[in-house]
Amino acid sequence: MKSIWLSWKFISRKETSASRSWSVIVPILGVALGTAVVTLTFAVMDGMEKEVFANLRNFTAPARIILNDPAPGLVDRIEDKLTQESVGHFRTIERNGIIKITDQFRVVKFRAITNLDRFLQQNFGFVSNPVPDQGTHNVVIGSELAQRLNVVRNIQVQLISPLDVNLMTGRPPQVSAMVTNVFAFDLVDMDLNFAFIPYATGVVLFKQTGRIEVLLDQELTADLWTELGQEYPNIGYRLWIDEYQELVSAMRLEKIAYSIFGFMIVFISCFNLLSVLSMAVMRKIPQIGMLKAMGYNPRRIARIFVLQATVTGLVGTGLGISLAAGAVYVERTWHLLRSRLTNFPIMEFPLLLSPVKIGLVVSVTLLLVLVASAYPAWKAAKLNPIRSINFIK
Repeated sequence: MKSIWLSWKFISRKETSASRSWSVIVPILGVALGTAVVTLTFAVMDGMEKEVFANLRNFTAPARIILNDPAPGLVDRIEDKLTQESVGHFRTIERNGIIKITDQFRVVKFRAITNLDRFLQQNFGFVSNPVPDQGTHNVVIGSELAQRLNVVRNIQVQLISPLDVNLMTGRPPQVSAMVTNVFAFDLVDMDLNFAFIPYATGVVLFKQTGRIEVLLDQELTADLWTELGQEYPNIGYRLWIDEYQELVSAMRLEKIAYSIFGFMIVFISCFNLLSVLSMAVMRKIPQIGMLKAMGYNPRRIARIFVLQATVTGLVGTGLGISLAAGAVYVERTWHLLRSRLTNFPIMEFPLLLSPVKIGLVVSVTLLLVLVASAYPAWKAAKLNPIRSINFIK
């Protein structure tokens, strides 16, 4: 502690008086600002990733087994195996089609799913709602699609599969279905380009489909997938992240880019610290010579500047992380930013402070400030004591 106090007094006091030079405060404030920016960036981006990735995982399903032109009974056997292993699953057909009402229509991707209500309840928190007539088909569409078609719940629409046109009549399969619910994900293009229908409706619509998928509630273990792959070599397996690899990569790259901006503030502050310490060496050459004459070896002289840099790093990062934690607490408690930026989508995601990310920020910041102190410390340690005492500016 005495060494730290000596270092602070030696660097902060002016050479001709006992008054302080407040230039040493500037690097501390810069480090605090940069640390706060980086920490808040990680908090925002981590919260966004968690929310977005969870929604994408639920919407797409954690994993899926893909069967192209499966042999009769193959899907049943695979589903039996999954049931034995306690892996929840849904048989599905995904196919592009048309949803039409009067003269309005839109090409969407239909997802026909067995146990549709259970799937919707499990992944989205709502069900498709029963239709009055058990023989009536039903469809669940996104809010943006409903707005484009001017459709509300309990309205009849036409579902058409142009890819399955009958070569004899020239007419595609179509069914009349009731819109029984509307979902709102506000994510990517899901609310506009997807619709859910019961599997039985998909069988009626998609006459020529050769691809059936089994959506899984969880990723398969390596042993189970190896066993299935050996028993049924023609099946495929795909994770949810494979469907959105470009989006995931873009979000992670964006987080790195914003973090670099914050670290640039820290870097500039460290450059300022380098300037402050270098100026301290130039101003305090006689005093450094006197310390050496009193018995301070080069190592102790260098430690004065290293300790000042360490104090700058610790105090700056402490202030910065405190500012970031305070901002996160205020937002979680009173939602001040969210209430004022209602149209800013990033505010819809939680702010998450990760101890690992905080440790990374502190480590990088301390490394930068220590590197910034290396040259001034080396320069001071190399001064000749006799020449330093007699140095005249």
